[in-house]
Amino acid sequence: MDAKRGEGGKAEPPIEIFLSIIDPRLDGMVRRALREAGHRSYPVPGGLAGWKIIEQLGPPILIMEIPEGDLGQISLLERIERNRKTRAIPVLVFTKDLRLEFRLRGVYEYFHDYKAIARCMETVEEVIGRIHGRRKGSSAPMLKMEDYKALEDVIHVKIGLTLKRERVKRVEEAVRRRMSALNLDSFEEYISRLRHGEVENGEWKRLIPALTVEETSFFRTTDHFWALRELAIPSLLQRKVRGEPIRVWCAGCSSGEEAYSVAMALRECGFDTKTHPIQVIATDINERLLEKARETGYTKRAVRKIPAPLLKKYFARVGDLYYPEASIRRSVVFQNFNLQNPASSFRELFPLPVDAVFCRNVVIYFRKVTIQRLVESFYSVLAEKGYLFLGYSETLYKFRHRFQTLFWRETFFYQKRPAGEEPTPPDVRSAASPTLDPAREEKAPDTDTKPPIEIDQPSEPTSPAPSIPERIAMGADAPDPYVLMAAGDNSGAEALFEDGENPSWESLIGRAYACVMARKLEAAGGFLEQILARSDVSPEAYYISGLINQSKGKRPMAKADYERAIFLDRKFYPAHVQLGELNAGMGWSEVAIRCFRNAIDCIPTSGTEYLVTLEGVFPTHRAKEILEDAILEMEEANS
Repeated sequence: MDAKRGEGGKAEPPIEIFLSIIDPRLDGMVRRALREAGHRSYPVPGGLAGWKIIEQLGPPILIMEIPEGDLGQISLLERIERNRKTRAIPVLVFTKDLRLEFRLRGVYEYFHDYKAIARCMETVEEVIGRIHGRRKGSSAPMLKMEDYKALEDVIHVKIGLTLKRERVKRVEEAVRRRMSALNLDSFEEYISRLRHGEVENGEWKRLIPALTVEETSFFRTTDHFWALRELAIPSLLQRKVRGEPIRVWCAGCSSGEEAYSVAMALRECGFDTKTHPIQVIATDINERLLEKARETGYTKRAVRKIPAPLLKKYFARVGDLYYPEASIRRSVVFQNFNLQNPASSFRELFPLPVDAVFCRNVVIYFRKVTIQRLVESFYSVLAEKGYLFLGYSETLYKFRHRFQTLFWRETFFYQKRPAGEEPTPPDVRSAASPTLDPAREEKAPDTDTKPPIEIDQPSEPTSPAPSIPERIAMGADAPDPYVLMAAGDNSGAEALFEDGENPSWESLIGRAYACVMARKLEAAGGFLEQILARSDVSPEAYYISGLINQSKGKRPMAKADYERAIFLDRKFYPAHVQLGELNAGMGWSEVAIRCFRNAIDCIPTSGTEYLVTLEGVFPTHRAKEILEDAILEMEEANS
């Protein structure tokens, strides 16, 4: 095939576009469209085999399909995005699985309609234009992929952010406006100016508003504010002397909604603010947003999630805008601060420790090295037993041993652990979900004395098992037996599972789990026999059998049991987890990683369930964090 002609008739080398498409009809349509446009196509398989080809050859463009529930294709995409060599490849994705939209944030473009071939070809031409640095129908050059990569690197070094590929057009437009204002002709020259400029002033202050996400709202993730009000602050007040303020840092505060929500939640705690003044320090790198937070009122849409009594109590309406009243404004101090600053800058910003840090939906845009350094800085500025609130999709990466993870109501957060202190067995208490709306306060149960569930495990098994605090009332408010197993009280859990001479299915499963955790394998086998007598096609039965065999050192038999459980129910995530642990222990890390990814995809995203493994019992959201960390560690070891 002849080379294509670019601007001015200049010959350009043909583009070979890689395809990883499962559906034969879609594959045929894409191939035909590419051929008619004068491009070559090269098929690659899905999963690990496709990954090895892509890593070795580094295609200029990849078009892939992710059928619903296809874990191999999801794994392929994730490998491409994580690898330093391949993450610059523009990826176009066809998928009908609407649940994947969040996962596809990093791809260049995606299409939910399999008939969107024309739009796909337009995007292909746009990407090719970037590869050759030309804009279709215009003499103006485009931001090449290598320039975008250079821009991404300097932005990461200066402010820690990772640019998302789907925002390339927005970033290019912003850069072009700045280049025009500065009379610059090349992207290289502008990137050089950024590289040698100071973030605190000059060109960075004009570019940053185009790079940072401004999405926020009042009382976003309400349970965090309830936990601050009902648990964190009462606990902190017990350790404070008269006149000592309550200090909270909102990092990445955007236009102030979160900071003012924190201030309102603190005011609603009911303590005397003259005895303990409220200080909310709100920081962001975007000076324009900070100016808005200091000066501007909020629209009716912006305040729609504020409970009506709080809106009336703490806001004044002027025309169509709502302004925080004076006492709330005085409680909040807005400052410009770059979370990429060295640790010494954090100590300068906070010469006195803070009681709580809110940094939610911020670190998801950072690379893991930056996240680890940032969490270390949070730890350094937090007061003893201070609290850290992150977004639900964010974790502490490898710094979790310095924090106690707390699960309370429908949310989780973290408490600073004193230096050298080991994880402790949990306090347990169940409670109903409350509201921050004062109008509904009388209907909420009295929860002032109810502690959270602490879900970190002891570093080593202890014997005898720790006792559950006596203050836990049994009966209507009895703890979940799975929570008792998480605490190490397997005997107590087994007792709660008992239900008479004709035990229920749930009772038999629970007692078998409790016996396995207590290493009472003969008793566990007895319950397993009763389970199999009722159903020999139960994934739980084969999973329990696998746990018993693995505890006895019979790894091949355990592996077969876990595989049978998955055969019966491919979404039975405990078997995926334990099969991964088994393979990891045998040194088969790639197989273990695949098993862990399968488990993560199958773990429910709502509600609180408990995962029973030979390593411990964990709430499912905690299990996801552990699996993600395990995957990262194995991938780093293999790289």
